Amino acid sequence: YDNIVFEWFGATDAPEIELSAGATLGQSYPNPFHPSTRIDFSLSQAGAIDLSVFDASGRRLATLRRGELGAGEHHAIWNGLATDGNPAASGTYFYTLKTASGVRSGRLVLAD
Repeated sequence: YDNIVFEWFGATDAPEIELSAGATLGQSYPNPFHPSTRIDFSLSQAGAIDLSVFDASGRRLATLRRGELGAGEHHAIWNGLATDGNPAASGTYFYTLKTASGVRSGRLVLAD
């Protein structure tokens, strides 16, 4: 075929959005872990946060930190227990930090 013309207008039609660097979320350590793991995060400005752990189906398993925090370095410890006090099964879980600047997530593995 000699009548085909390709034009490149960019990767997508969606406008580019510059994401704010309002918060950073570190990898949990140790990972894999047993019996507990530490999750470090930082905030560039004070504000409301929600740091929670979810199972693979998206159900909230535990809320580690929620509420107003000041700017700076913070951390939370997850001891492998669900909010109801029962131990979580071995497997892969996701932790999510929600702030006014967006959502950041990581993955962790609970090993027996």
